[in-house]
Amino acid sequence: MRRCTISLILIFFLLTIGNKCLAQQIIPWDNADAYYGQFVTVEGTIAVTYCSGEACFLNFHSTGDRYFTAVIFRSDFHKFPHQPEQYYNGKKVHVTGFVKQLGGKPAIILNDPSQIKILQ
Repeated sequence: MRRCTISLILIFFLLTIGNKCLAQQIIPWDNADAYYGQFVTVEGTIAVTYCSGEACFLNFHSTGDRYFTAVIFRSDFHKFPHQPEQYYNGKKVHVTGFVKQLGGKPAIILNDPSQIKILQ
């Protein structure tokens, strides 16, 4: 039993450290689709934004329909600056998290403001 507990703690520790190390890897927004399922930091400029009331989309390309986007869902709006679609629009940012496929395109879901850092 003790050996199993130590093994589980070690595995958890390695996975946690591994994710933090991977997050230090900064990738360009237009290459995010090569990192599905991985924990990374994506760099780019928010080109177009849209807030539906249910979700706020921070798109990194002027035609946001198939390119990388960062998404804030309504349940997390209260954690972010008022009107995040305006606050982040036009800003160069780092977005950190797991790259998922959302609506046929790569995306990182932002649950916390610490996941997005304005660079300029």
